[in-house]
Amino acid sequence: MIRFFRKIRQRLLAENRFSRYLAYAIGEILLVVIGILIALWINNSSQERIKQERIEATLEAIQNNIVQDTYFSYWLTNRYIRSHQLYTKIFDDQISLENLSEEEQREIWDASFQVSVYYILTSGYAQLMESLNEVPPDYSRLLSKLNLLYKIRGRTLESMSEENRKIKNNYIDYLKRNQHWAAVDDYRHEVSDAQLEFYRHNPVFKSHVASLHWSVMDIMGAHSLYRKDGMEAYIQINEILGKDESELPKEIRLTSVATNEDAARLTGVYELSSGPDDTSVGRQLEVTSEGKDLYITYAGLEQPRRLLFYHHEKPWFSMVRSSMLLRFETQGENTLSIINGKRALTHWVKK
Repeated sequence: MIRFFRKIRQRLLAENRFSRYLAYAIGEILLVVIGILIALWINNSSQERIKQERIEATLEAIQNNIVQDTYFSYWLTNRYIRSHQLYTKIFDDQISLENLSEEEQREIWDASFQVSVYYILTSGYAQLMESLNEVPPDYSRLLSKLNLLYKIRGRTLESMSEENRKIKNNYIDYLKRNQHWAAVDDYRHEVSDAQLEFYRHNPVFKSHVASLHWSVMDIMGAHSLYRKDGMEAYIQINEILGKDESELPKEIRLTSVATNEDAARLTGVYELSSGPDDTSVGRQLEVTSEGKDLYITYAGLEQPRRLLFYHHEKPWFSMVRSSMLLRFETQGENTLSIINGKRALTHWVKK
């Protein structure tokens, strides 16, 4: 091709047709420029495609982090249930402190030393922040949601988790400094009379159990916000990636239940059947529905509060900024149990 154009130029010069040669030269220059522009456009398009693929891969990494965080929250929920069981058992004096059984020793240990730390996964978000200059301007709404999720909700959870661990460590330090039996009993793997006396009469024991449990309650309340915002972020990313809602994993759902039928099965008026009479929600509550969303109304509540699903298989629910956990019976539709933080477990029956 180059040889062909060279022959044309030589022929025009030989024929002394300068004006036509000039026009041809200009045309050749334009062809070169157009070729360069096309090459640049192809290169830029390729770079933009690579950049977009990189951003999409990062968003998918964030989604994977959110799913793993949500799945890990089941551990946190079970830890909260265990903490509440032990807290109420100790405060209701249901543990024999005359001669502890192995199970009771384990229960006291769990109530005293088990922490409920919850650390979120941030690798996807960190990767996105490293390539922030490549993020398209129309992602601003998603960036705001992710910044809220990781910089505020996530850091709040981490701070509360550290406080939970600090409460345990301070208790250990107290035992080392003030209770001579702590080191000896630990070494001998036994429960001495001095240790039993500590559990029976020293107010530090119950005070510590309460502080550790209340800390878990705070974590659960903060986690409800993180969980809700995380799911909203996941769905926003799905919309950006052009994925259908049917592709959502079972751990991600913004509605209370999966179907209208599930919602209808759980609605109704529930009356207190066992537990403290002075429960903070009164002696009667009502569960209503709007589509696939459940709402709860009880004494002292100005307006119904929406229930957030807390397990992808079991009908367990909470509310935003709440440590209350509602568990409907999985094999029926007439009973409900509620863990309400500082009070004993309550059971409810549908009228």
